[in-house]
Amino acid sequence: MRLPVPPHLAMLSALLVLLSSACGPAMQEGPQDAEDVVRAMAPPARLTDSRTGAAISLDELRARLLEARVIYLGEQHNSAPSHAMEYLIMRLLASRDSHIAVGMEMFQQPFQSALDEWVDGRLDEEALRRETEWDARWGHDFSMYRPMLELARSRGIPLYALNAPREQAHAVAQDGIAGLDEEARAALPQMDMGDQAHHDMVVEAMSEHEGVDDDALERMYQAQVLWDESMAAKVAEIMNSDDPPSHLIVMAGEMHVRRGLGIPARAARRGVRSSLTILSLSDQDEFEAALAAPDDEKPADLLWLLPEDD
Repeated sequence: MRLPVPPHLAMLSALLVLLSSACGPAMQEGPQDAEDVVRAMAPPARLTDSRTGAAISLDELRARLLEARVIYLGEQHNSAPSHAMEYLIMRLLASRDSHIAVGMEMFQQPFQSALDEWVDGRLDEEALRRETEWDARWGHDFSMYRPMLELARSRGIPLYALNAPREQAHAVAQDGIAGLDEEARAALPQMDMGDQAHHDMVVEAMSEHEGVDDDALERMYQAQVLWDESMAAKVAEIMNSDDPPSHLIVMAGEMHVRRGLGIPARAARRGVRSSLTILSLSDQDEFEAALAAPDDEKPADLLWLLPEDD
């Protein structure tokens, strides 16, 4: 989600595209055959347990998926191979379990009814995009998400809008939590601002860009926490309901999944603790560095090295 900011904070819009799973509309369109790449479901160049270093086969992956209540997938929004990972995992799990659900960062919570109508066959694609304000609120190449959306529709798999409303995140990014009025603060989810590891990870990534002062960084960090907490609260609502799905796949930007410090930890605080995190990586060097990281800094449980996108 791109958050409009005043002129002196214009740099933050670019940061959101790079760092936030709620990024704004993509600045560049993906390859014209991006949907074909997703549908091809190319297997990973490498799939590895980050802590043991053991290679994981697709059969072993299916078993790991079935063991977890929630599977968090850290995607690269503009990468067709990253979405191919999501589609492959969704099909693997759906082949063994007819009672799964999918939560998507790409849709904001006030538009849940449109997703329900899509799954029920009462909206076509044009109407879905219009009713969820996809182009204005998300804006990344819809074709790369089409396979997952169509699979959910064909199998009757519930889809959940996870993300906070843009207007709420905009207000926090612009004014900070302290700058909100009483009514706006009361509408926020429970916000844990005390996770130092999460704070340092996010702020370090943001601070690599010039022109962003410390106050702006802190407001942007608060917006990041808002996104994470809103999505985690929705995950907990789904999984703690009277009739939860047996498994919930969560599709979100990698910063919301990395090290389990975003959505996973905040959902665990709300009682959803059985989870598996999978991060897609496109760079071989980053993949090797992730394997070599200390256990408490591993970016995910499983590391998925993407095949090259031709």
